[in-house]
Amino acid sequence: MGKRRKSPRTEKTNTVGKYGGLQYATSSMQGWRLEMEDQVNVSLRNSGKMKKWAYAGVFDGHCGKKTAKQCSKHLCKRIFKNVSRRQASNCLRVREDIIQGYLQQDQKMNESNINDDDSGSTAVCTIISPTHWYIANCGDSRAVLSRNGRVGFATKDHIPTNSVEKKRIIQAGGFVRGFRVNGRLAMSRAMGDFEYKTNRSKSPCSQVVIPKPDVTVLERNREADEFMLLACDGIWDVMTNSELVTFVRNQMSKTKDLKLICNRLLDHCLFKGSRDNMSAVLIKLPGCPTKEVLKQKRKLEFAKMHQAIKAKKLKPGSNDQKPKMNQKPVDAPTTNESQVKPKSNRVPINAYMRFYLDYLKTHRGNICELAKKCGSKWRNLEKGQKQIYQRRYLQAKRRLVKRQNKPIITSEPPVQNPEPLMPSLLS
Repeated sequence: MGKRRKSPRTEKTNTVGKYGGLQYATSSMQGWRLEMEDQVNVSLRNSGKMKKWAYAGVFDGHCGKKTAKQCSKHLCKRIFKNVSRRQASNCLRVREDIIQGYLQQDQKMNESNINDDDSGSTAVCTIISPTHWYIANCGDSRAVLSRNGRVGFATKDHIPTNSVEKKRIIQAGGFVRGFRVNGRLAMSRAMGDFEYKTNRSKSPCSQVVIPKPDVTVLERNREADEFMLLACDGIWDVMTNSELVTFVRNQMSKTKDLKLICNRLLDHCLFKGSRDNMSAVLIKLPGCPTKEVLKQKRKLEFAKMHQAIKAKKLKPGSNDQKPKMNQKPVDAPTTNESQVKPKSNRVPINAYMRFYLDYLKTHRGNICELAKKCGSKWRNLEKGQKQIYQRRYLQAKRRLVKRQNKPIITSEPPVQNPEPLMPSLLS
């Protein structure tokens, strides 16, 4: 599960489609993993009671891909079958039907004993009706809705450190260690993973790991809703919700090709250091601004930013003009030469070097001692990042030594009156 390839596999699998004002594109990439365990599914209904309904789901498998494949193939059918039996206009009933669809799918997989390899999968999906959003999440995959250029809604990850999840895990006979269920599983809810669902005295929704999703019902806003994006944790490990919304809107101002936007998103996450499989489903809605409108808004944002930066640089009373190099402002008070403070010889240090200097100033020692002092912060860094920190710290130290003619950190206190290296010739 934790093994990696020597180099990432960047070939992508894509699907595109449109129906009833909705456009979608999917993209999946194996990345650094030895196997591709993600699955995606998009279904557009155009007949029967569920006409003009749409479904999209992302399934992030672990310890194998059988569970993710089964969920991708059958979960959509079970949900729509439950919803079509009753009145689809009742939001609470539809919500219950979605939950039952998840539980039925998990029970069916357990009975058919397809999980010989103890595989499991997250399951995040959205059901789009003509009037409402139904967003279901089980695990640490995520769905984000962009509304008026901001994050209108985002699902919450099911992690073992959550107080409610941790209480249920302990009551079912499990434990949390190292931010994982029983020291192994990184999520507290999942499809499959039947080795965590063996407590016969507990119901399916009271086990150590449960398949019950959190379902949120939102009313659609045709003018404000822009797009919905579903993705696995390979995306969210390196990007926040707001960063993703900004990235997608920025790409939409450059191109109308949703497939290209999804591919660029995966490449961007790979560049930022994602080490997992990556899959994403992008659904564009009728309320999304056109390419020209987004481009114009982007230009206005840059113009406002430029004006704000320019206003900060201008001094008051200068008639919106910068003073010359040796010219004092008109209203500037006169000061004596003795009152003028000497310029500091301190060399500016960037954020990479501060990580080292904050510890080295308090703990006099070398890099090895620093690693022990930093603890988890140092251990969580990748090997390449550690080398960057070391190299940039040494560069900053050399500049300080050259500028101040003395080291900023020494292993011994400096001598107050050092003796000359050679005796004076006059003595």
